Amino acid sequence: MLISTGVISLQNDRETSYQFYMQIQNELIFVINELRDKASQKYFNKNYEDLSPERQNIINKIYPFSISEAEPSKL
Repeated sequence: MLISTGVISLQNDRETSYQFYMQIQNELIFVINELRDKASQKYFNKNYEDLSPERQNIINKIYPFSISEAEPSKL
């Protein structure tokens, strides 16, 4: 099993609308959840939400949800 140390880096500019910012956040959550479900199926033959907390923790180490938000650029 591979363990990810990756961090998603996100930077917007001062003119980014809150709606667009939230759309990006929601898309990132969707993708991470999709990756976690695929890994859960691969390793445990179950959906992520059906796993025990211990097994969810294993999957979370494979696909952590870690976002680094840089200061907005001035544009």
